[in-house]
Amino acid sequence: MSTPPTINYPVEGTLLFSDTLTIHYKLAQQLDLSVAGIEFVLDENTALRDTELDGIYTITDITEGDHVLRGYLINSYNKRIPNTDFDIRFTTDSSTLSVENKLTHVLKSTIPTFVKEDYPNFIVFLKAYYEWSYSSNNPFYAPLAAEDFKDIDKTPDYFIKYFKEQYLGDFPESLTTDKQTGTPIDVKTLIKNIVDFYSAKGTEKSIKFLLTILYDSYSEIYYPKNRILKLNFLL
Repeated sequence: MSTPPTINYPVEGTLLFSDTLTIHYKLAQQLDLSVAGIEFVLDENTALRDTELDGIYTITDITEGDHVLRGYLINSYNKRIPNTDFDIRFTTDSSTLSVENKLTHVLKSTIPTFVKEDYPNFIVFLKAYYEWSYSSNNPFYAPLAAEDFKDIDKTPDYFIKYFKEQYLGDFPESLTTDKQTGTPIDVKTLIKNIVDFYSAKGTEKSIKFLLTILYDSYSEIYYPKNRILKLNFLL
């Protein structure tokens, strides 16, 4: 009896910053001789068949959004083998992060001139490798793009929710919109300036600010002590 392949990548909930998905999978060591390939089905579309069974398969031109990757093993008669199905959900984001800590300077600064002149194919290989290292389908991407992930002006919208959890944890999920334009509050701008609110907490300024972002409403602070009648006992 055959068992489902182990999908090492993507895992459930993977966020992919690319339109290309490279699937890494592993088959059981004691593989049934009837297994002739593995089929991948993305979002119920046409099945993509991998008959090389080398543990890697790439799907290109994936649209942005949520996806479901399903699959199963097939036999030599192109029939699905029972009990080998799997499914994984992942999300793609079209955001392009500008990796600041690029490694391509190595090609200019450390490779000897004779290598560049005598081994042009090697240089082409290095350039291709570095380009791959800037994509999200490899383990090098996260540390290279770390500065962009933590910068709220550069981070993909997908990560804004984590900034909100960190800095707006006590605020309601839905904030107000501009009553005249219908435009919602810019959450990025709010997060960047929220430290001023926390610093002024309890003051008139902070109360007015809070009512503005929650209700888009102008407010005035009323102090009862200013309406207390003070008696003058001096004759």
